[in-house]
Amino acid sequence: MTNSYDDSKKDFYINEDGNTVFTKEFHLRRGYCCESGCLHCPFGFNEKVDDDSSSIPLELRKKDLKEEVSDEDLAEYYLKDFE
Repeated sequence: MTNSYDDSKKDFYINEDGNTVFTKEFHLRRGYCCESGCLHCPFGFNEKVDDDSSSIPLELRKKDLKEEVSDEDLAEYYLKDFE
């Protein structure tokens, strides 16, 4: 019997200190930044490694709403400068 569980699809892991650490994939599926300085934050908010490398604009990644940033929101943000 083989294990069909794909280890690369984990939402979190437990580090050596016993803390729960969420993966980048989990954060992307969740769709918003909690601004807690998560180790694998794909939204560019990490007090230890904050390098503004996120392609999601600051105005969209810091939404208080707990919903995904839609493609339409991103398109509207980037296209407003061309009007």
